[in-house]
Amino acid sequence: MTETSDDKAAQGDGATMAGRRSSQAGLFYGLGAYSLWGVFPLYFHALSEVAPGIVLCHRIVWSVLFLALVVSVRGEWKAIGPILRSRRNVLLLSAGAVLIALNWLIFIYAVGSHQVLETSLGYFINPLLSIALGMVFLRERLRGWQWVAVAIAGVAVNKRGG
Repeated sequence: MTETSDDKAAQGDGATMAGRRSSQAGLFYGLGAYSLWGVFPLYFHALSEVAPGIVLCHRIVWSVLFLALVVSVRGEWKAIGPILRSRRNVLLLSAGAVLIALNWLIFIYAVGSHQVLETSLGYFINPLLSIALGMVFLRERLRGWQWVAVAIAGVAVNKRGG
């Protein structure tokens, strides 16, 4: 049986709809993530009487429990086994986990010591640095609107930091 142009059009419409739904979901996930980032300083400030190390330990324990639940609900434990059997993968994942934990510890400490603006500025500069490194070492090229976004961010960092 051969495909007709109607069959191809129907497949194209389905792909377009799936892509649109995926884009909308991505937009909502992004908005949710940035909203949480906006609320986190308030939350950690409320915990400023608790030692940052204790807050970080709670974050790690509750994150592990939550992700174990997610993996269980999705039935993906079989996919994790082969990854954890590789010494290299475990070392890379451990290094990443330590770096993320240090990042969070610094963030929690900064919020608790009333340095939210300075910390936020650091998080704002980081993507600009990543872009610069990508352009220098990976020879990436920015398109028109990307240059506009980088320029706006650069002006904002210069205005805030200067």
